[in-house]
Amino acid sequence: MKYVYMLLMVLGTVIPWYYFSQALFVEGLSFSEFVAAWSATNSAAGVLADLSITGLAAVIFAVVDAQRNNIKRWWLMIPAIFLVGFSLAIPLYLFLRESQMEARK
Repeated sequence: MKYVYMLLMVLGTVIPWYYFSQALFVEGLSFSEFVAAWSATNSAAGVLADLSITGLAAVIFAVVDAQRNNIKRWWLMIPAIFLVGFSLAIPLYLFLRESQMEARK
């Protein structure tokens, strides 16, 4: 499973950043316009709300799970959220968790 999580980390970084870079180059390098586009329509706002709630649940789970299972470097998912998004952060945490579980065996 560790390799599946690695693949998802790569895809979860490359695919979103492809679209982010396209938006930035088409609409210009205005971060405020980039953020404003997240809620430009009701559909976009709904997706943003869905991802935000899901991401918050994932972070809460990771914090509790990391303490219970002594997962090292779990905190790396926090900068991953802000640098890429949950598409990197969640597979990253699962990769770290799986690696820790393998090391215990």
